[in-house]
Parts: sequence; C-alpha cells; structure tokens
Amino acid sequence: QLFTPTQNRQAPSKRGLASEKKEKVILPPRKSSRLSGGNVPEIDRFVPLLESPAEEKSTPLETLSIEESFNKSDDPASLSHTQNFLTSLSKATTSKSTISFNSSSSFKSSISSLSIKDELVAKVVPGRIFSLAIHPSSTPLVAAVGDKSGHVGLWDILATSSPNHGVHLYQPHTRPVNCISWDLANTNNLVSTSYDGTVRLLDTEKQEHTMLYGEKEFLDWGGWTSSHAQMSPDTFLISQGTNGKVVLVDRRVRWTSPVTTFNVFDRLHPKTLSVHPVHNNLFLTCNNKGGCYIFDTRNTTNSTTKLLEPVSELLGHTKSLSCCYFSPVTGNQVVTMSTDDKLRLFNTTTTSKTISPQCQVKHNNQTGRWLTPFRASWHPTREGMLVTGSMERPRQIEVWDSSSGSLDMVGRLRGEELGSVCSLVGIHHSREVVVGGNSSGRVHVFM
Repeated sequence: QLFTPTQNRQAPSKRGLASEKKEKVILPPRKSSRLSGGNVPEIDRFVPLLESPAEEKSTPLETLSIEESFNKSDDPASLSHTQNFLTSLSKATTSKSTISFNSSSSFKSSISSLSIKDELVAKVVPGRIFSLAIHPSSTPLVAAVGDKSGHVGLWDILATSSPNHGVHLYQPHTRPVNCISWDLANTNNLVSTSYDGTVRLLDTEKQEHTMLYGEKEFLDWGGWTSSHAQMSPDTFLISQGTNGKVVLVDRRVRWTSPVTTFNVFDRLHPKTLSVHPVHNNLFLTCNNKGGCYIFDTRNTTNSTTKLLEPVSELLGHTKSLSCCYFSPVTGNQVVTMSTDDKLRLFNTTTTSKTISPQCQVKHNNQTGRWLTPFRASWHPTREGMLVTGSMERPRQIEVWDSSSGSLDMVGRLRGEELGSVCSLVGIHHSREVVVGGNSSGRVHVFM
C-alpha cells in the first residue's frame, strides 16, 4: 500500500514576512589520524579574531516619517501600498455599542465555535513578539505587535490576497518594543514604548512616528523604558527601567521631559502599569521581588523612604510578577501572573491597606529564556473575561471567567495550525476574535 506524504501541520506558517535564510557552513570532514597511520594533513584550526563590538544604534529623538521607518521604503509599489493602508486605517470607525462574547447565554458556546485556519496565521515581525494590541474597529481587522529588534508590525488580517498577506512592517525603535496600545484620543493611532528609552505614536493620518517621550539626559545616563498606561487622552504614565520611577508625561506640554516623577520602588523595575478605569488617579504596578501595589498620583512621598506611599499592597506573590492589570470596565478586579506558577485574582472594589487574593489557581508560567513571559489580557469592554497563554500540550490559548469571583477555565482554543506557545494574547472588543503572538514573530487568530 502506498502512502502519500502530507505536510507537517506543526510546520511554521509561510504567510506574511519571509523567514531569514541562514547560510549553511560546510566544514571539511574530520579524519582519524590513528586509523590512517598518521597520514592526515594538518587541520586549520579556527582562531577567532578579537574584534571590537559593533556600535549600538543611537536612538533618534525626532519624528520619523513612514519612508524612514518602513522596511521596504526603497520599493515604490510597497511604499504606496502601506501608505494606502494607513490612510484607510485612519478613517476606521469603532462601534462602542457592540461588545463581543456578550450574549445573554453563557459565552462558553461562543468560545467553542472559534477556530483557526492557515489564512489566520502569519509572520508579522522578524523577531520575538514582546507586545500585542488589537485595533478596536471591526473593519479593517488589524493586529499590532512589537518585537525584539524595535520593529512594529501591523497585520490587516482579512487582506489575504494583498502583498505579504496584509503584513506591514516598520522600525521606529532600536530595541525591544515591550508595550503597545491604541491611543485613547484617536484609536487609529498606535502608542509604542521601547527599551531604547522612547515612547512614540504612529499617526496614521500624518503617516509618521511622532515623539511622546524621549529624555536626552535620561538616555545619556543609560536609562530605558518598558511600559506605559494612558491616564487620559493627553497624559501617560511611563515606567523607567531599574531606577524604580514612574513618570507622568503630558503631550500638551512637552515630550522632552516629564511633568511629574513618582518614586515607587527603591532601585527595582516597575514591570507593567495599569490605570484604574474609573478613578484614573490610581495606578497599579509590580516588580521582580513579588511586590504588587496600587498607588495614588495625589499622594505625597514618605519622608523617610522618599518613596510614594502605596494605597494598597496585593499580597501572596513569592516571586517575580510578569503582569498586573485592573479589569477594564469597573476596575473591581485585578489579575496577576507570577513565576511562582500562580494566576491570581484580587477584589479591588475597596482599597484597603493590604488585599489578599480572592482566588488563585496553579498555572505553569515557566516560559524559560527564549519565550516571552506570559501576560494575561482582559476583554477590553466586558467584565469577567480574560485570556492567557499556556505551556500545555497540545498548544492552546486559555479562556477564563472571573465574574463569580473565582477563576474558571471556560475554554481552550486549539487547532492544528497552532503549534507553538502564544505568550501574548488579546481579545477584540466588538468581534468574537482572539489573537495570540509567539516568540518567532507569528500571530495566530481564532475567529
């Protein structure tokens, strides 16, 4: 009986950007001197040359045009195509009345109906994905991701027949893009924070990457930024590297220096930031020592520690946290993920001095060195629903219900086309779509 070989379903998708081809080095075969009686020519040993390290790219503190950041700017047809795409994106509208996964019955049935196929997987950025955000409009359906090398990729998911299957790649930064979000003042514009110490805004109408924050003195000192959270249409909180500071930037004033600086930790990194959706004077942050706190921007610093006094401390974490986020509608719940292998839920209806977990479940968060650490993601406009990545096999995205005050897994999104760990995930607010990004630059869509 003859068998026809089939394509390996776990093979990486060939859609989107082409993977970089590595040249294979063929070395001469090694022969045994003993077996040949010593008649073996001398082998040329490899002696590495001591070369000076390559200079790092300097961070430009200026507006970058699309022609300067687009990866195929030397191709007029590709440049025109991405300019037309940004123009259409700048005119996209967002429906505030339609909320996905919000039927009167349980959303378990909606989750079970989601599936993935070949057309819904594409390589969007060259390197490991560090951040992910889904555009709130239903048409076009766009996912944005940032990678390890400072690239920002936009994927027009349903443009399956366009060049690169709808993928548009830019490089506005020089180091990993660890946080991206769509601007509250104009949801068609994308805000990106990078380890290069800058925060930029992709203005789809003007088609340029403008500066939101970039402090020359801070960069000269070796500073870097990792996360941002938007307090209002014009104000942003930005975390500064390992000096334990969170700065407040107002785009109406200036981008070259912050308006206010908050000392929240003593030489520890504020890893993620989350602003309370109702009381925007409250923000949440965490560190790599198991600390997780709610702060009030109106509070004063402690005269002894010189640190901002926290409103509440979220207890229970024994190791480094990878994320902490307020629920996006009421802020009455907080979800955290930690390397102590726990997914925790906190009730923040009232902010007492200390808050213990309302619920915690065991969750394998040991992503290792080569995968981006897990970050949970709330549904942007619906209470009680969140998604996480998973180390379980077969590879999957996990859907959780927290509406009862506990963490109940209500769905596992799987498919033959999902053969890798999606560390970062997100939910579309008006379409029943879940998106995950992995560490090879590929994005997977369930819809």
